[in-house]
Order: sequence, then structure tokens, then C-alpha cells
Amino acid sequence: MRRFAMGAGLALLAGCTIEPGTAVPQSVLVQADRLTVRMNDGWPCSGFRDETTETATGWSGTLQGCPSPYRYDVVLNDDTNPVRIVIEEFLTALGGEDILQMRAVVTIDGPEGRQYVFASPN
Repeated sequence: MRRFAMGAGLALLAGCTIEPGTAVPQSVLVQADRLTVRMNDGWPCSGFRDETTETATGWSGTLQGCPSPYRYDVVLNDDTNPVRIVIEEFLTALGGEDILQMRAVVTIDGPEGRQYVFASPN
């Protein structure tokens, strides 16, 4: 009976695992006009920001360049940190507005129904 219970438990766990060969999001980079997602197999995927993908809080769509369709949602951080604001203004005045990474929360819906949530910068 004990072996049956262990076998049933292992079978249940096997059903929860990700299929071999299925790439999953590993890291994200949020820039002003795009989201770049690095998958665990090294595959790069992108989500571009334009008038068709904009939302009230950022942008969303389907990642491009991935072997499977992944929906994503970028929610920009409405940053009120006074130190960051001063640094951003200083860098912008020097032409370096792209030096600081955008602050956002990125949610990616995997094809297996799992959600991956990242805070950027990492």
C-alpha cells in the first residue's frame, strides 16, 4: 500500500512539471519601446511598445520571436522617489535618458497556463 501511495504521489508531481524542451522565461529587460525576455534555453523574445499595444499602465501583447506564444503585460512603476527623479533629470539633461532602466512589473503567461512575474530592474 505504501508503494502505491508513493507511486501515485510521483505520478501527481510528474503531471505538474513543465514538459522537457519547453522554454520558460528567465529574465526581462524593460526599455522605453520594448520588452526583451531571455528564455531558459537562451532564446530571446521581444514585445514592442506602440500605439496598438499601449495600455493605461504600460503595454501588453504577445511576445515575438518565441517558439511558443506568450502573452505579456508590462505595468510601469509610477516612480515618485525624489532621488531617482533628480538623477533622471540630470541624466536627461546630459543626453543619457536611456541609462537608467525603466521600473516595471512584467507578467508573462506561459503556454502551460503558468504565470511568470518579474520586477525590473532585476
